[in-house]
Amino acid sequence: SLFQTETWTRELSLSKNVPSETVNYFFALLAMVCMYGGFQGLDSVSYLQANLSPLGARRTLSPAKRFPMVFFDLLAALTVHMACMLFLLAYLVLILRVDFGTGLVPVIVTCLFGSFLGISFGSFVTAVSRAKEGVKTAVIISVSLACSFGAGMMVSGINYQIAQTLPLLSWLNPAARISDALYCLYYYDGYGQYFLNLGILAAMTLAFSIVTAFFLRRQRYES
Repeated sequence: SLFQTETWTRELSLSKNVPSETVNYFFALLAMVCMYGGFQGLDSVSYLQANLSPLGARRTLSPAKRFPMVFFDLLAALTVHMACMLFLLAYLVLILRVDFGTGLVPVIVTCLFGSFLGISFGSFVTAVSRAKEGVKTAVIISVSLACSFGAGMMVSGINYQIAQTLPLLSWLNPAARISDALYCLYYYDGYGQYFLNLGILAAMTLAFSIVTAFFLRRQRYES
């Protein structure tokens, strides 16, 4: 018994799930796909403006009220984008066996908030700018990739460094808020930080939507 090794300590995890270096990349990936909902918002608003598409010209001449038209277009865009998000989640969970560490319902809710924000962001870019569609597409891609980089998509831990050095920039990064919400679901026992992230996403979505509605209501056409 003198030569037997006895261990009197036991390793415990401070989080409810085992820490993983790879799962954060999937969080950032979901955030990037949510931001790419901006393309749905771009199409929806383009099809409502007479100077951007023939369909927009015909719809502008219709007697239908503008607010219901915008609302249901964005609702349809959200439906399509959420279908894509569910397909992606099914691939990650069933094929790649990614463990999000919690039930899928909170993850789907997070993707819903993120998708709505991405669509409202694309609508905002399309409504406030008179540039060509290619320029607006480039803006959506550039901003989405920059936000995804800040969320840790390309470099692991960069989101933590930005949060430490530039906290305001981190809080204003929608992709970082989406990724952090999923991070909270994976590691934290409580939901305080999680709901804070969802609240910030909702506030950003509301701000984009109000500005978009303001610019769409002001549009008038000479011919």
